[in-house]
Amino acid sequence: VFGAYYNSYYGSLQNDYGYWLMDATGTWTGDKLTATTTGKYLTRYKMGNIINGEMLGTYNTTDSVWQAVNAGVYDGAPLAWSGDVTADQNDNGFVYGAGLYSYDYYGVGNGWLDIEGDSTGIMGYTASLWSDPNFKIMGTYNVSSGIAVGPPYLWTPEINVWGTVTASTGAYQGFIGGVWKADGTIDANVYSLYIDPSGNGGILKGTVAGAYYPQLNMFEASGTWTPTALTFGLDVTTASVNIVPTNYGYNITSLGDFNGAGNITVAADEMFSADKWMYSINGQDWGIEKSIIGGDYTGPTSDTWSLSTFVDLSSQGTIYGTMTESNGTVIDGAPTQWSNGVLLGKTYGYGADITNTPMTWISVGETVGTFDAAALSWQAVQTGAWLETNKFLAMTQTAEGQAALTALNIPFAEVGRANLSGSGTMGGAPINVNMQCER
Repeated sequence: VFGAYYNSYYGSLQNDYGYWLMDATGTWTGDKLTATTTGKYLTRYKMGNIINGEMLGTYNTTDSVWQAVNAGVYDGAPLAWSGDVTADQNDNGFVYGAGLYSYDYYGVGNGWLDIEGDSTGIMGYTASLWSDPNFKIMGTYNVSSGIAVGPPYLWTPEINVWGTVTASTGAYQGFIGGVWKADGTIDANVYSLYIDPSGNGGILKGTVAGAYYPQLNMFEASGTWTPTALTFGLDVTTASVNIVPTNYGYNITSLGDFNGAGNITVAADEMFSADKWMYSINGQDWGIEKSIIGGDYTGPTSDTWSLSTFVDLSSQGTIYGTMTESNGTVIDGAPTQWSNGVLLGKTYGYGADITNTPMTWISVGETVGTFDAAALSWQAVQTGAWLETNKFLAMTQTAEGQAALTALNIPFAEVGRANLSGSGTMGGAPINVNMQCER
């Protein structure tokens, strides 16, 4: 596999930089090498394939060097939109921006998520973002020197639209949260805020799958996402995104098990064992969130597992809680698992803020991570959508709101209702009590 990051000219467009990956298959005979080549590329303005390529060269076994030329045919089409994949929003006091993490285990209850590096790249597609769910990603990554915990890695990059934002283009900003697994494959979820050309604001939600190449320090992925509108009448040229970070490594308590056996815990005594980010469009009471956590466990493990966490930051004005469940099958269309080095689950959360603008909220999303059966440690990314409580309740009362909740996999069905009545005595006097449920 060959790969490169390059700058080039495409027609009259300057600095059409991008990436290409190429596979070569052939023979080395005598001092001659021959191969056929195929590949793909993604630039700011175009994407396509390298087809019908031929490579011819020589090699020297004495010096272990080789050289070759390649020629062939490529195809492609212009991009309808382009975006950036960049470092995440982490600022732990030592480095700003990361994106690749691995859990560094130091015994039961002791460990933290090491920042191993970050990734940068391009995302885009040949059809409109607002009418086609597909996108492609290609880029490079780096791993910090002196740290060799992973792979696997947690992957948490920032994503945003590239170019000048206008009312006719719309815009998005969000993140990817997932894992680069030990087998070289990528499995992730994507959540992003958006404002489309009609002024509708909402959440883009989807999945990402791909591969990374340690020999090249490159990665590629494909994904799909779907916009779910939550409001309208926004001005994309003036709207801003609020990002609220929280580190709660010292303040988190956890309780988890495997179908009633063993236990799963978050490493709560380490500074960098858990971080959370909440995104929202300025003035809106809904948004997206991402958390990274890690810890240890004892078996026997099972695809039926659960983990509850509680964060007490009441001295700072906030509390958080999550419940991640897995029944070993499927929850809301998503698989659940704790086996073969991979953990997957459905996550439900809540929170309260009693600072400048008091509010409560609920959240629903996914957990994806990996575990080390030898060290009995685990690491995961939790991503999802959050809604202020009154916003959520209002959405349950309309057909449009219920459709949006369904698209975001947020449960809202009323399970049951009852009127209660009774009689008795209090202080020696008879009383009658009636409780009537009303909508």
